[in-house]
Amino acid sequence: MTQIIEIGAPALLIAAMVINGFIRRPGHKFSWPMFIRHASVVVEMEGTYKGKRQDINIYALFPAGEEFMMSTGELQEVIDYLNTQYEEVEGNGIVRYSGGVLEVRIRNGVMVVGSD
Repeated sequence: MTQIIEIGAPALLIAAMVINGFIRRPGHKFSWPMFIRHASVVVEMEGTYKGKRQDINIYALFPAGEEFMMSTGELQEVIDYLNTQYEEVEGNGIVRYSGGVLEVRIRNGVMVVGSD
């Protein structure tokens, strides 16, 4: 009897995790909760340095091979760092996550997620 419990309980647990992990939420295409850990941020930024506007490649700040998926909180940390390097930081972009897509605006080094 204990062998059935020792084998059956983990098998049921794994089955429940797989079923729960692969069930799509209604109305959300490709939103499997098992695979959604972070948001994907796509943003174009410009900075003013010594009076000249420059494009900013935020991924150049990371070492080669680093994971490029970041949350909006991590993006704000990058923006805070860029505020120490540039006089002004601005940009536009999108955030993709399990709940959908949101617009991102960066004005004067402050990020606003969603529409105004």
